[in-house]
Amino acid sequence: MHRLCSLILMILAVQFVNWTDSQDAAAQSFDSQPVDPQRETLRYPEKLHRNADLSRLYTANRKSGTISIVDVESRQVISETKVAQRISDSFLLNDHQLFITDDVAHQVIVVAIEKDACQVQQKIDVRPYPVRLSLDDQKNIYVSSLWPRVVTKLSLQEDQWTREKELQLPFAPRMILPLNEQGKVLVADAFGGRLAVLTADSFTLDHVREFPAHNIRGMQLSADGEKVVFVHQMLNDLAVTNTNDIHWGLLMSNDARWLSVEGILDLKKDFYRNGHMQPIGEANRGGGDPSSVIISNEGHVAITMAATNEFSIGKEYEYSLIRTKVGQRPTSVVLSDDARFAYVANSYDDTISIVDTKHHEVTGTISLGPQRERDIVEQGELLFHKGLSMEGWMSCHSCHTDGHTNGMANDNFSDGSFGSSKRVLSLLGRNDTAPFGWRGLSDSMESQIKKSVKLTMRGRDLSDEQASALAAYINTLQVPESIDALQKTVNHKSVARGKKLFNQLDCASCHAPPSYTSADTYDVGLDDTEGNELFNPPSLLGIGHRESHFHDMRAKSLVDVFKVHKHQLERDLNKKERADLVAFLRSL
Repeated sequence: MHRLCSLILMILAVQFVNWTDSQDAAAQSFDSQPVDPQRETLRYPEKLHRNADLSRLYTANRKSGTISIVDVESRQVISETKVAQRISDSFLLNDHQLFITDDVAHQVIVVAIEKDACQVQQKIDVRPYPVRLSLDDQKNIYVSSLWPRVVTKLSLQEDQWTREKELQLPFAPRMILPLNEQGKVLVADAFGGRLAVLTADSFTLDHVREFPAHNIRGMQLSADGEKVVFVHQMLNDLAVTNTNDIHWGLLMSNDARWLSVEGILDLKKDFYRNGHMQPIGEANRGGGDPSSVIISNEGHVAITMAATNEFSIGKEYEYSLIRTKVGQRPTSVVLSDDARFAYVANSYDDTISIVDTKHHEVTGTISLGPQRERDIVEQGELLFHKGLSMEGWMSCHSCHTDGHTNGMANDNFSDGSFGSSKRVLSLLGRNDTAPFGWRGLSDSMESQIKKSVKLTMRGRDLSDEQASALAAYINTLQVPESIDALQKTVNHKSVARGKKLFNQLDCASCHAPPSYTSADTYDVGLDDTEGNELFNPPSLLGIGHRESHFHDMRAKSLVDVFKVHKHQLERDLNKKERADLVAFLRSL
């Protein structure tokens, strides 16, 4: 009996070891899993990198979570490896390491590249929704986490990357640019035009600059190190959505803005002195949604325009840049050493365009692999980022950044109140919140989409199929976790008291759970400049992630909604009650 038990234990032990080995192998293969580059799928290259001798290109593919390695001479994909759930950004270090942000797993992933193969070396948990990362000359990595409004500093300790510090910012961050000579780090607003200046060593916030901009999607140091160029958009709330103002780029402009490093860093200096603007777009040919910028050592400025499927190149003081048509939604570009050729990653085509920058023509296209057919949501996503407006000046994404809002106001025909600018509404969590628009004039998302494209963007009539696809995509856009939950500052007792107060004050009569809105329009004493008094209440879901409130943005904080404007209050609230009510709203 003893011998039989021993034999059984030995068998179980062997089985356990084999099971453990198989689990480790499975985990290893999940971390770095080679996949067939010829399989039909959607990859969506988000970033493109080149090695030192330009024999290899590397694409970080957002949707598939893969890295594709391309042989430049043969123009063929050598390998493709699954390394993440979804890739939001990447950078290449010394040809041998890729650093990746995964905004689903909320990680920075270190990937080794050797002999045209990828292997995950390390995964570092960071704050949720990491969207950009950058490396300074001291080998510190900076990671921006969008919705928590946090930048994380990683440092290398004993061959392992470790979270060193976190810094809370007053806005949602995206682009990051270390200024190595000055020991500073610039972090740009993901939605509006704010710019944080950090001290790298102490990792502290020095100050915040602000300029007229939104959708800052590129930020690069000039070749001489004296200026920073930003590519961004500008929505003008004094312009109107008629054909004249769109045609001349008065409503929505797309720009490369050059600002001096000295003016950015020194509050005593003139912020705009020695700076200038380059228009990206011109009458009859807008340049919607500039998506990236790089600058060569000789000062060539290369920019991609995602909404118009174009690549442009020129020099700093040239008034306009020369443009070349490439693939769908270009998001990243690299140049040859002499800037004679540009390689442009086209996200929605899964291709790389090779552009002859002297003759301004595409001389070749590299396929990352065959694409499968898009479902209705993916068709809507493509349309959302396409330049549907008149002359390609803007896309849906131009105002509704990441499906959210650029936080600005515009004056349009589609809400029936032409002459009165209104805040751009967030599209996150808008499913089942009809009617739509500030005045509640659209009873379906499809009808609101058609009106927005036709009357606000002055584009062509959308087909029913296109409107349905866009609606299907918008209905998938979810509200992120509450800002206090993401920042780990939730006061559950205060939230509970605020919820009770919310019901006692009858706030739910207009903002009814679970969508925290209602189908009617109400006169709440906030008439616009055209005399309109009845408005549909916006959903309160995700309200903590918004910068301003009411249609005319008169309230700059949730506290001001009640303290200054006393919104629909039958009695004054004391400080503690206001704090509790705001805590509850921020929890939604």
